[in-house]
Amino acid sequence: MGRRMSRRAMVTGLAAASVLSRAARAESAASVDVAIVGAGAAGIGAARALARAGRSHVVLEASRRPGGRVFTDTSLGEPFDAGALYIHFAERNPWMGIAREFGVPTEPTIWSPGPRVMNGGAEVGEAEVKTRQKGFTDWMKLMNAFDPKDDADLSFADLAEEGGPFVRRAARSMAAFAVGEDAERVSVADYWRLWGGGNEGVRAGYGTLVARAAQDLDIRYETPVTRIAWGGPGVRLTTPKGEITARTAIVTVSIGVLKAGRIAFDPPLPASHKDALSGMAMGALTKIALKFDDRLGLPTPTTLIDIGRAAEPFNAEFWRDDRALAVCHIGGDLARRLARAGEPAAIDYALSRVAAMAGAHVKRHFVGGRLAGWSADPLFEGGYSYCKVGHAKARKQLRKPLAERLRLIGEATAGRGSMTAGGATLVATRIAGRIVAALEGLPAPDTDAEEE
Repeated sequence: MGRRMSRRAMVTGLAAASVLSRAARAESAASVDVAIVGAGAAGIGAARALARAGRSHVVLEASRRPGGRVFTDTSLGEPFDAGALYIHFAERNPWMGIAREFGVPTEPTIWSPGPRVMNGGAEVGEAEVKTRQKGFTDWMKLMNAFDPKDDADLSFADLAEEGGPFVRRAARSMAAFAVGEDAERVSVADYWRLWGGGNEGVRAGYGTLVARAAQDLDIRYETPVTRIAWGGPGVRLTTPKGEITARTAIVTVSIGVLKAGRIAFDPPLPASHKDALSGMAMGALTKIALKFDDRLGLPTPTTLIDIGRAAEPFNAEFWRDDRALAVCHIGGDLARRLARAGEPAAIDYALSRVAAMAGAHVKRHFVGGRLAGWSADPLFEGGYSYCKVGHAKARKQLRKPLAERLRLIGEATAGRGSMTAGGATLVATRIAGRIVAALEGLPAPDTDAEEE
């Protein structure tokens, strides 16, 4: 007959069993079909698709809010979209349907009656405006004539080189304001394949719409993922709040975050994916919002374009949606320098550029400003992705699954929808559908061609 258990031993044993039971319950609660890293447009899209399919999932978000780079800033008392602004290619963009689902109205984008082109404090003459417009038209002809199947890849700057000074200016402006990068670095072959189409605006803010779509999802905020072990058979994600286990993981953070090594992968990402990452970079499109207590004699809306410094493209949109804000746009290395310099310095720079165009009196009516410096934010490391020259296939490579347990998706891997919130949501929804099919033992739909 064994020894009788003492009361102390019994209590200790019961306590240990209780601890083990709690640990088991915690592990069971943490285990999900799919762990999603990042609550931006891609993460929200994937979570919504998994919820519709009845699959367990959790979204782990490093910041305090949803939306990622789709964010409506209200800190100046007037909302403005600090990141994504338009629902691009509205005919196929899932956010149009989501807007209808939540009763959020959208409207075709309303452009300024015509931008005012300024050189210093003077508006340039009609003849120069027409010359500049022709430069842009000629630049677009060069872009449309480019065939990535037959032509060797070029940068924007290289393609524009033979077109003359106004074509080169058009290429520089397009690179700065459409990609957020200097023209010497952007791949024509990558940009050429992106979808066009109609654009819709969200008067309440694109970020407001995306945040609304996230309200009913299981999102764990202030929970950055620092390590992902995907050696199998599942995936373990390490966070400051504990470990999450999942059958598979979708990582939607920006390539800037991946390249910075903010998430450790065990085993490390394979050479194919590392090469894809090295062939891509983050543009630095930066917005600086300026609030005034006067309309400055400018009609609603008005866009001022400053050509006084050709190497530093700059424009300012005044009174969009009748709001008392001028939102200034800057891209490339200048934008990076301003973001690193910090908000006060960036606001001073933007206000000085506006004053040079609209007159020194604007400073008397200045109330406050806000910098959306994505490139200096460690949670993003930039505005959105672009491919370097000669690396236009990097997006497709990066999208390939890793051991069917780990996928890196988002705006960087959205194929023809890349660089947009809509594209990120499309690819995330498709990938979630493939994961659901795999979990249920069904053949995965072959929709990769749609993403190219």
